[in-house]
Amino acid sequence: MIAGVVALALLGSLFGGDDSDESASEPAPSVVEEDEAPAPAPEEEPAEEVPASEEFAWPEMAPLVLEGSGDDVVILEQPIPAVVAMDVVANASSRYFGISPIFASGESGSTLVNTTDPFDGTVLLLGTGNDAISGFEVTSNGPWTFTIKSISEVTKLSAGETLEGNGDGLIRLDETQGLTTISVVANSESRYFGVRQQGDRSSSVINTTDAYDGTVKLDPGTILLEVTATGGWQITLD
Repeated sequence: MIAGVVALALLGSLFGGDDSDESASEPAPSVVEEDEAPAPAPEEEPAEEVPASEEFAWPEMAPLVLEGSGDDVVILEQPIPAVVAMDVVANASSRYFGISPIFASGESGSTLVNTTDPFDGTVLLLGTGNDAISGFEVTSNGPWTFTIKSISEVTKLSAGETLEGNGDGLIRLDETQGLTTISVVANSESRYFGVRQQGDRSSSVINTTDAYDGTVKLDPGTILLEVTATGGWQITLD
């Protein structure tokens, strides 16, 4: 009987044992933390594109030629309810020449030309739907010729280009955006020289009786330059 107990004890030592001893000898299982997935990188917003400058769509019209001599009040058959250009050739005798627009209301507008010099230039007519240009009041000592036309027919100045002219003129631009400047050389005879910007707003940028050589800023939204001059000028769109 004793031999059987000894045999059972040996078998127990080989294939079993105290549960508490076994658990004490085995290392506690370690908790393996899964690596957290990296947060997705924020998507880069595409750079904002600066829209390309575009040319303003000026109202179209067939050229209208008016001719006469001396003082006159010219009445148009069809009033012009738009902003247009007018070429003026007059005062070859260097006497006196003046012209003012007449609106549908019957009121006269600001003088377009007022000179004792021969005149060959282009001026701006500011007609509107509420007050169309209906005619002109002319003061003259000789023959004159007016050609009314769309501003789309006047010379256009693009970035980096230089335009030379003489006397009054209009210059088309693509609508200006951001910082835009013009470099100007003009009025070498120290008579009068002015440049007015037209677009989102209308304002003078140069107004002088001195010889001029300088650079000025144009407002964003400018689509037209109005030049008033006696003599030659040079304008560069920087």
